[in-house]
Amino acid sequence: MNFLAKRGQLEFGSELFGKAFENWVFHELSAHNSYLEAYADISYIEVDFVIDADVAIEAKATQKVTSDYLKGLLQLLLDHPRIKRRMVLTSSLT
Repeated sequence: MNFLAKRGQLEFGSELFGKAFENWVFHELSAHNSYLEAYADISYIEVDFVIDADVAIEAKATQKVTSDYLKGLLQLLLDHPRIKRRMVLTSSLT
């Protein structure tokens, strides 16, 4: 896609890399959903992804998680306490 749009290389840590990483996570979640024939509802609220109101995922294109990345998950805990599993998914170049 980036080649066709003539955007050049994705640089780790750039805003474009972050969007591409989040898009990749969405496709992986969708593929997993289809593979299991789970038909789980994947939605977006305070965090990047919520699956069947059971799992919340914050996807970050970083190798180091900071407290800023947890704000959405912590707010989700207050607003939707029945979502018990919350996680931060990060990318890695190694």
